[in-house]
Amino acid sequence: MEEVTKSIKHVFFFTPYWTEKRGNATTAKRITTGLKEKGIYVHVFAYAEETWTTAHASKLQQCDLVHILHFSRFLRWNKTVKLVIEQPLIVTSGGTDVNEHLDVNHTETIAFLQQADAVTVFTEDAKQKLEAYSKRKVSVIPQSVWLPYCEMKRVGQEGAPHFLLPAGLRQVKDVFFALSSLRKLHSLYPSLMFTIIGEPLDAVIVDKVKEIEATNPWVTYKKPVPLERMAALYEQATVVLNTSISEGQTSVLLEAMYMGVPVIARKIPGNESIVTHHQNGWLFQTEEELYHCMLEALRKPEFYKKMQVAGSEYIKKNHALEQEIFAYLTIYKQTER
Repeated sequence: MEEVTKSIKHVFFFTPYWTEKRGNATTAKRITTGLKEKGIYVHVFAYAEETWTTAHASKLQQCDLVHILHFSRFLRWNKTVKLVIEQPLIVTSGGTDVNEHLDVNHTETIAFLQQADAVTVFTEDAKQKLEAYSKRKVSVIPQSVWLPYCEMKRVGQEGAPHFLLPAGLRQVKDVFFALSSLRKLHSLYPSLMFTIIGEPLDAVIVDKVKEIEATNPWVTYKKPVPLERMAALYEQATVVLNTSISEGQTSVLLEAMYMGVPVIARKIPGNESIVTHHQNGWLFQTEEELYHCMLEALRKPEFYKKMQVAGSEYIKKNHALEQEIFAYLTIYKQTER
């Protein structure tokens, strides 16, 4: 740590979620764990889940640097708290920030980004979108994989095709997109299983998922499990799906590939930052393309094996935790005053 930063010993880390099993919580836990392993004291505050107290305010005053995850949610929360941040400020932006909450009319957002000493994103696409709003250089720091392990009992028939879709139940995740393709596939593979796992965020979508589950015995919805149980769920999957309309850089694909599970993902910039079609996974745009990707995964075992190996090797080379944490520490050093 001494080689990277000398004056920054205490970091106050703002994240929207810590307890809820969502992508932001995974990102926050991974980054803060990595920082702590490098000897930095990190105080975490989950602003969408916790109440701000004088104890938190005291901790904030003691810190050398403030790191905020997800600027749009933070700004909404801070309208009532009205914190004034005097320390060096790092802002890390996710996909929802860039894709859904950024335009030239958001003067408050622009002012906040320009106040930041550094802005980081997960992908080149996000960098290009955000650069117009930040007076400082936007840095790309790809997400890494941090996946504790806890063994679980296998579900379903051994060898039965199992498609897993980890996603919070909200509109942007478009969890129903794959159903038509899966129904056609189920007629060819009667033992096929489809599992959706994620936070029940939108009541309308939750009700529809449960309705589909009730009328299709091969479809299962599970509420999210602790991160350490996800590795075993990946192990039980034949393929991991991502059908999102937009993403920053989802940890789901990274984790699946890390576990050696091939991925089939919608062709959007966030997913394309990880998956290259027919090189380390599959990409689709239409239902027909998705169906053919699924067929290829099940009918071409040698090609399936190639995607397993290529995906795992890609993650080890490009998304190591040590690389990610070193990149953040380098940014921290650049903000030293």
